[in-house]
Amino acid sequence: MKKFIGILLLSLTVSCNKFDNGYPQYVSLSESYMPIKHCHSKEVQDLKNLPRHTQDFLTSHLIQKLGTTYFHQLKFNDGKIFSDQVIEHPENLKDLFGENPVKENCYEQYDYPLYSLSYSFDLKEMGIEKIRLNLILDKKHKIIKDIEHEKIEFENVHFPIDSVQLQLEKRNISSKNLKIYLGFDSESKTFTWNTYTVISEGSIAGPSCFPEYKYHFKMDSKTGKVTKISNRKQGVFN
Repeated sequence: MKKFIGILLLSLTVSCNKFDNGYPQYVSLSESYMPIKHCHSKEVQDLKNLPRHTQDFLTSHLIQKLGTTYFHQLKFNDGKIFSDQVIEHPENLKDLFGENPVKENCYEQYDYPLYSLSYSFDLKEMGIEKIRLNLILDKKHKIIKDIEHEKIEFENVHFPIDSVQLQLEKRNISSKNLKIYLGFDSESKTFTWNTYTVISEGSIAGPSCFPEYKYHFKMDSKTGKVTKISNRKQGVFN
């Protein structure tokens, strides 16, 4: 019974610390976007405006990459369709392509039209408020740019942002100007929590144009291993 009470008190302490310690409670993760040369473009607000076979391909591909559970959490944000020329469209596709003035050298060796689509979902229980994904494919459904992370990588986030906050408290690191961001280790295929303090924002009117940071540590979100970060080297942070 005493052991149970002790665990309960520890759980309550962690929960309270999460909201009272002043550290960031959530982070966001955004994928890179690939610029596409084009003559004409049009925004897409609803996936139902895409050809039915393209909708079906997107569903199949994203389920394969993310799994059913994460797929059903996905929210379509917005997208664009890029074309290299003005095309005669079926009635239901007329509004998908812009009628911008033709530009020279504005296309590459793609099978136009191209679809650039942005999605998002969250893992708030882990401290990730928004995960933004970007996918680009051509009219034959060849992937030009795939989403950068897969199901297993999100499933391997075993240590949430609460664990990072506890490490910060353990080391008496102030919450003032403290930043936490989510990185990705391409070798281990795991996300890492990275912590640093902003010393100076930097300004063209000040002594330095560039911001100055003090790095603290990073934590492997799968194993919980904590590694010290400095501007010069990395080492185990005890």
